[in-house]
Amino acid sequence: MFYYVSCNLLSGKRYLIVVFVSDVSDGNTNPEVITRTYSITDAATNSINVTQSITINDTTAPVADTVTLSDVTAECEVTNLVAPTATDNCGGTVTITNNATLPITTQGTTVVTWTYDDGNGNISTQDQNVIIDDITAPVADLVNLADVTGQCSVTSLSSPSATDNCSAVVTVTNDASLPIRTIGTTVVTWTYNDGNGNTSTQTQNVIVTESDIVNATLMSDTVTFDGTAHSLSVTNIPASATIVYSGNNQTNAGVYTVTATVTSANALCDPIVLSGTLTIERAPQTITFDALAPRRLFVDPDFQLTATSSSGLPVNYSASSASATPAANVSNTGFVALQAEGEIQISAMQAGNANYLPAASVVQTLEVLLADNADLDAITINGDVINNPGNTINYVIDCLDSNSSIDIVLENTERATFSPGETFSMAIPRPGIYSQEIVITSEDGRIQENYTLIVEKRFTFNEIVEQKFNNTLVVNNNPANNGGYNFVSYEWFKNGSPVSSRQFFSEGNNASDLLDPNALYTVRMTTAEGITLQTCESTITLGNSFSLKILENPIIKGNDIKIEADYPLTELTDAVFYIYTQDGKLIDTLPVQGNLSNLKLTLSSGYYSLILVTSQRKVSTNFIKN
Repeated sequence: MFYYVSCNLLSGKRYLIVVFVSDVSDGNTNPEVITRTYSITDAATNSINVTQSITINDTTAPVADTVTLSDVTAECEVTNLVAPTATDNCGGTVTITNNATLPITTQGTTVVTWTYDDGNGNISTQDQNVIIDDITAPVADLVNLADVTGQCSVTSLSSPSATDNCSAVVTVTNDASLPIRTIGTTVVTWTYNDGNGNTSTQTQNVIVTESDIVNATLMSDTVTFDGTAHSLSVTNIPASATIVYSGNNQTNAGVYTVTATVTSANALCDPIVLSGTLTIERAPQTITFDALAPRRLFVDPDFQLTATSSSGLPVNYSASSASATPAANVSNTGFVALQAEGEIQISAMQAGNANYLPAASVVQTLEVLLADNADLDAITINGDVINNPGNTINYVIDCLDSNSSIDIVLENTERATFSPGETFSMAIPRPGIYSQEIVITSEDGRIQENYTLIVEKRFTFNEIVEQKFNNTLVVNNNPANNGGYNFVSYEWFKNGSPVSSRQFFSEGNNASDLLDPNALYTVRMTTAEGITLQTCESTITLGNSFSLKILENPIIKGNDIKIEADYPLTELTDAVFYIYTQDGKLIDTLPVQGNLSNLKLTLSSGYYSLILVTSQRKVSTNFIKN
């Protein structure tokens, strides 16, 4: 380094001095020693070198460029500080530092001290205020909070959230008083506090709905006693609700207070207690007391009245009569003892009880009569009982019964009288139809019933039927020897089937057509008077009777002589009839025509003899010619 110095020396002359300065330092220390060499040259170019030691000692601290540092402000934090500047008097480099710990988040004023160091041991400081002042309230995370709904009650609320601009912990509170049970909408205000004095609010609707059992109803009711249990029922409730009744389910008449505790399936809803009145009124009742049939004294038994009440309660009775001797004695329980002919009024009553109103009495008249029944209740004939017969009684004597009379017993349970008598016998000496009139008179004498007993005594088959030649059956229609009957029509039956309507029945026109020994034969005959008689069933035995008969005897004028010769046909071959007068005079000789011969003879009235002469025998019979 060169310095030019113009100066006057002591001699008074001016000289140009060129100084050459050579800085020699042992480092940047304070004080600093600098060695300088001056070279002085005069005008005559004479020069000298002068060495000078200069000691530099910096004792002045740096001076801040700004007298007062501006405050540094932020809401949440300061992460960086802009260093201020300072000037060193020696123009040296000033090292600037501070005592701050970044980031600075503490709310309020933090004083940061800046230090200016010129490196020569000279330091100055300057303070700067760092002010953290959060003035922004937290912001709710949701613009609108969803409504909170609950039935009957809301017991808890879920806290919403908010975000603080400084990421501070936000304290969330509300003004609700839980549980919230007010029906309707309650507005809850949420407050978000960042802890730095900043708050914001947000509202939320809390909607409490009514209980699902709020409309439950227990209606009072009035019913009539019917013997079954009655109850009140809660209505207008969901199926999930439960009900506990008290005083319900009553049967007997009365007034009952019924309470019902209704509990919702939602435990947050309070039970509801309802009250109603169940009235069971006494039921009306009626008496059924049918009209009383007349009773017959000494015939009908004493009896029990059978009136009934619709309630099923026992019926009581009372009786009144204008007669000094009542027709009957009637007990309170309804037993009737018949006493005399007449009428009596009987009342049936039921006084009711706690469940039934009294019934209206029903009055019936009982008439007690002497027996007026003339019916024939039963007739016993030969031990056979016929109950309730009609007015015409037909009875057929058993074929095996050979008695000539039958015993008859008449029955009437009501003290009637009988004619010809309660018991009597009826003669039946021979087969035929026998009739007996029976008259029954009622006890009171006012009614008579007439009955006709017709008894048929059947013929034994062989009594009225003759077997001819093993193939013909003939009814004896001769009143002189058949019991006096004159038959006009006939019905033959074989094994129950009709086979002929003539006087005789023949198995065929040939002698070889034989009767059936295994069949049952019977015949029904009707007399000229219209009386029908019949035979008992019978089988027949094949064979000959070895008899000679004049079938029509006496012989009516103009008729043939009909002769039955019941002998084997082989024996009758070439046989002859001889006819004699009563005094033994032979009238005629005629050939036998077989088992049945019709002889055409003109005879005077009188008695005759008929003689049959065969190869085996000679037999005779007599006949009359009218």
